[in-house]
This record gives sequence, structure tokens and C-alpha cells, in this order.
Amino acid sequence: MNQPDPLRAAAGQAPRGAALSDALEYLDHNEFEIALDALAELGEARSFVL
Repeated sequence: MNQPDPLRAAAGQAPRGAALSDALEYLDHNEFEIALDALAELGEARSFVL
């Protein structure tokens, strides 16, 4: 059974751009801590309305 990936789900909510591309690349290389940091920086730079 496949488990959902919460970091990829968070990346799906982020605006497109270079920072998101970096985060996705880190995820592709299993660099989860660095990807999380990159996504956190995106969240600090913008407010998201769900």
C-alpha cells in the first residue's frame, strides 16, 4: 500500500518557482530535511489560504 508523502503534498500547495523546484529536487534525492527547510522558507515568504 502506498502512503501519501506529506512533503510532496505540501509542495503541491506552494506557488511555482525556483524555490519549489529546489524542494522537489531534494525530495527526488531523498534529502527530506533539506526539502522540509526549503518548503518552510516558502511558507514564511508567503501566506497561504486554504
